[in-house]
Amino acid sequence: MIPISFLSIASKLLGKYDVKIIDARVEDNYDELIDRALRKDPVCVALSCITGTHIINTLKIAKKIKEINRRIPIVWGGWHASLQPEQTLNNEYADIVVDGQGEATFYDLVETLSNVKQLDKVNGIYFKRDGEIIKTNPRDLEDINHFHPLPYELIDIEKYRNKSNTISVHTSHGCPHRCSFCATKTVFRRRWTALRPEKVVDEIE
Repeated sequence: MIPISFLSIASKLLGKYDVKIIDARVEDNYDELIDRALRKDPVCVALSCITGTHIINTLKIAKKIKEINRRIPIVWGGWHASLQPEQTLNNEYADIVVDGQGEATFYDLVETLSNVKQLDKVNGIYFKRDGEIIKTNPRDLEDINHFHPLPYELIDIEKYRNKSNTISVHTSHGCPHRCSFCATKTVFRRRWTALRPEKVVDEIE
């Protein structure tokens, strides 16, 4: 699947910040690409993974980043970080966690880091300060109709074509139900927001 979450959080940053998406699943030389990106002294690096063995590989990348430059904040997001923010931050290779829907939160976070301001005012995050884990105010689920169009130009779309020659399109966030086997109710707090029909057509086009 294409990295829709990264494209979505990148969309609001473009025009003000230089955004680089490196997908270790499709880039054979991702180590080299990370090295090259870190030479530009980025504001932060964002990582995402789901619960499971993905965490091992993501931690290897986080460790590599810290070995190159310990000053760069590493921001974790996605399913596992949102479900287990404090556990995630207990690791030395995690500095900040974005909890839940990350589009508005990550933009505010990048602005705050870029301007060297206090993280306390950024809603929807957990972070470490003097060895203590700080939780800020939660952020409400935002209507995804307000989001910018996905910047597909940031990735090589050909690397994500499957045998049926299709790619994914996401048309909603969250879910109002509370199925016992599902993590969505925890991450999105039983809220749901969906694209208007014309927005779905625009996205497909």
